[in-house]
Amino acid sequence: MIKKIYQFSAGPSALVESVLKDVSQASIDYQSSGLSIMEMSHRSEPIVELFDDTTSHVKTLLMFLTIIVFYGSRVVHPYSLP
Repeated sequence: MIKKIYQFSAGPSALVESVLKDVSQASIDYQSSGLSIMEMSHRSEPIVELFDDTTSHVKTLLMFLTIIVFYGSRVVHPYSLP
């Protein structure tokens, strides 16, 4: 059995094992296409869909963080905002 080492220093964070398995599978055969994700054209439909999905998720996370930080700060420090 492999001993899992957790790194708590600055830099990349530890990934969940299921994510590592998905990435490893995509590096061999992305979505049963017969091609590795690294072999596909950046203009191919699967890669464009991946980019669009990723962009959408990042926008959602940023909106959520903006709400938490902005409105959270307003509640904690109501006089610090103009």
